[in-house]
Amino acid sequence: MKVTQIGWPVIGITLLLPIALRFLGGAEHLYSQPAGWVVPGVALLIVLTFGWLTTEVTATDVRIRFGIGLVRRAWPLADVAAATPVRNSAWTGWGIRVGYDYTLYNVSGLDAVQLSFHDGRSHVRIGTDQPAELAAAIEGARAGSAVAKM
Repeated sequence: MKVTQIGWPVIGITLLLPIALRFLGGAEHLYSQPAGWVVPGVALLIVLTFGWLTTEVTATDVRIRFGIGLVRRAWPLADVAAATPVRNSAWTGWGIRVGYDYTLYNVSGLDAVQLSFHDGRSHVRIGTDQPAELAAAIEGARAGSAVAKM
């Protein structure tokens, strides 16, 4: 299974910043200079890097990839004890966040799937617009991998 969460807030805020600087900040002369394209260039880089989060569940692991894939992680299914839908608080934020007992990977919204691990290490929360379906896919893949080990 592969799901993608679009980071509309990240995209909107990041792309509106250069426009706001251009029209509201009186910086129209900046864009006539080569250095004036630094802000739009950085905004585009941020959107390409963190504009969406793709989660893929394979037969062996759970993989995430932000944007075009410069930032990515994977967790072997053999290490995962459970996958549970959770709802983050509004102040948790977006991006990569380290909480008290979890690390969150998220680009939009409050819904996520929390991975618990056999060795008791800190939980991982993966943001998604389809928490029940993603948790079911991870649990199904875990069951399949457990059957394959027997």
